[in-house]
Amino acid sequence: MLKQITANHWLLIIAAIYLTLYAAHAVLLQKTVYGDGIYYFSWMRSIVVDHDINFTDEFAHFKVTQPYIKVNVPGNKYAIGFPLLLSPWFTLTHLLVRGDGYGLIYQFVTGIVSVLYVIIGIILMHKTLTLYFPKLSSILSVLSLTLTTNLLFYGSIDPINSHSISFFLSALLISLLLSSKKTSLFSGLTVGLLASTRTQDALFILLLIPFLTKKSFFRTSLGFFLGFLPQIIAWLALYGSVTSPYLSNGEGFSLTLSHLPLVLFSTNNGLFLWTPLALFGCIGLCFSSKFPKKFLWSAFAVFCLEAILIGSWSTWWQGASFSGRMFVSTMPILTIGMASLYDKLQTKMIRMQSFLYMIPLGFGLINSLLIVYRLLLN
Repeated sequence: MLKQITANHWLLIIAAIYLTLYAAHAVLLQKTVYGDGIYYFSWMRSIVVDHDINFTDEFAHFKVTQPYIKVNVPGNKYAIGFPLLLSPWFTLTHLLVRGDGYGLIYQFVTGIVSVLYVIIGIILMHKTLTLYFPKLSSILSVLSLTLTTNLLFYGSIDPINSHSISFFLSALLISLLLSSKKTSLFSGLTVGLLASTRTQDALFILLLIPFLTKKSFFRTSLGFFLGFLPQIIAWLALYGSVTSPYLSNGEGFSLTLSHLPLVLFSTNNGLFLWTPLALFGCIGLCFSSKFPKKFLWSAFAVFCLEAILIGSWSTWWQGASFSGRMFVSTMPILTIGMASLYDKLQTKMIRMQSFLYMIPLGFGLINSLLIVYRLLLN
């Protein structure tokens, strides 16, 4: 029976789950902006409604504080990528509503567009996987990505956050790099936007290296510069410096890797403990034979360096997180590894292929229970 559901039907089911969870959570709380989302939302509200970058009004409204900077206004260390990609929809809402920029309609539209970015990223990943793997392996991997990882939480329940956009851009980058028509300018631009969304994701530049040529180097570099330029402008406008405000606020990196095992296996949001199929995907990257080897090694290096970077960060447990939230941008990479292992399992279980659906569906149920547990805990 499960085998008879087509890939398009599965994608529609996934989209319905994500949109339903988002809407239900928004109605229950009567808001969609909270936590870190306040600071990303404040960028849009301040620029579009107040036409400035003085966040005093926004922070007072949401009852939050940030350290004051030299020009005697509260700073905003949160990256500009999310506000940049969501601001057209916020602006359109403001032109239609003409409200104060805080109301539920502003919040709801911002969140639902963020969920739609995630859904587009999921579709892009599915299309990319079908270029290399059979239909069954591709859809099983997409089900694993969407149901069993922390993307389910940050793509539907808490979408007003940088992780929804970093996932979308990561999926877009992989789609661009593995398509038949490689566009170096847009690939560089996408990595630049990734770095403008979460600075740590500048590491994704490693994915470009196997595809660089003398001809494409300038276009790729130009694209990266253009993509990261909004963040440079934001830092200069607010802080007068291109140094990340995270580093100037007492946060920083440790030279030891003592937290790396904890980042992956701790009960306090350890990625592999909370999201076991992420380990499944990590292993699969080492055994794939259907992708260019240089790309696979670059992808594996990105994941490893992300883990090292997160493990050396002063708040390695990633604050109020569900699973390892700082790894959301690497989920498209791990999905490739999942597809590789599903492909091998599929060939060995020809008469029991329907049973393979139990893997994403079973782990998806566990993931859902963990999300409920975390929500009740908060």
